Amino acid sequence: MLDRFPQAVIKKVVKNQYTIFEIRAFDNGMMRWVLSQGSLVEIISPTSFKEKIIAELTQIQQNYL
Repeated sequence: MLDRFPQAVIKKVVKNQYTIFEIRAFDNGMMRWVLSQGSLVEIISPTSFKEKIIAELTQIQQNYL
């Protein structure tokens, strides 16, 4: 995360489980990074970005049906 988004701020660390980061990024770069990480990451906000991720995943799924 920090190598791709060096301006990211660590907000919370839960030992051996997860880390919450705050990141300011452009949609396209962040979208590509999130999709490249698969199920290892979860967007918790903003809702508008979560909806963009869901729409992209839905479109990807349609490519394989």
